[in-house]
Amino acid sequence: MHRERAQNAPEDLPRLPADLAGELYQRPPERFLEYGCLRADAMDLRDSRAEGGELGEAGWRRIEELLNGSWRSLWKAINR
Repeated sequence: MHRERAQNAPEDLPRLPADLAGELYQRPPERFLEYGCLRADAMDLRDSRAEGGELGEAGWRRIEELLNGSWRSLWKAINR
């Protein structure tokens, strides 16, 4: 979905990982919204900076922070 951003509403991107996690773990998808938002932010950052040729080391560090945060959020959502 994030590779076809022009055909989708921006608010749809965070819902996709949340919906998938909800289905996979058999819990309400709303529980996974923070996870989905962090994943979507990482995807958006990567795509927008890569298109402009300005990703660099700092961009990759930020993406790593977002993804690590998303995994922590997912763990919390599963285990609460």
